[in-house]
Amino acid sequence: MNERERLLAVLSSLAEGDYLAKLLLDLVGEGSEEDQLYLEAILKDAVNKRQAVPRSPGAVSDAEKLALDLVLEGRPLTADDVAAQASQTPGLPKTVAHRSGASALLNGLVENGLLGKFHYGREVIFASVQEAVFEAYKIWLRDQPRGQGNRITEIDPLAISEMTGVPVARVLRELRAKLSA
Repeated sequence: MNERERLLAVLSSLAEGDYLAKLLLDLVGEGSEEDQLYLEAILKDAVNKRQAVPRSPGAVSDAEKLALDLVLEGRPLTADDVAAQASQTPGLPKTVAHRSGASALLNGLVENGLLGKFHYGREVIFASVQEAVFEAYKIWLRDQPRGQGNRITEIDPLAISEMTGVPVARVLRELRAKLSA
């Protein structure tokens, strides 16, 4: 079985196979060399991201654990909020008492898949992955042009992934769980 036949078999076996095939066809466009190079670049990037090995949640430092607890125990926080609480939280390094240090620590937690983030005005808000995805989804919905009947027919998980720092597959899982409930 060659690679094209394998792809057809895999797409045929998936519940979302037709949708994925449509996306691939949209990406390949008219089949020009430029379209092929574009699709190849996107797919290689996706493969590289999938092969990247994130740290396991067990490999979280004490400072990261404290910052994670601050965000998950209460309301979503900004880096400024975490910096302000750093002086009252024993165990957090002094660098976290500054916005840039808190931001670096929180963004590291986002990169490790332990937190998500979203923009609210000019602020970056750090929250649980679930909350960040849903808040970004609401922001994305608000900003979308309305079609016929004032409805949006397709969600753009890539846009929501870029807004939150959460991988696309996790965005899809979180949205399915939230929207089907």
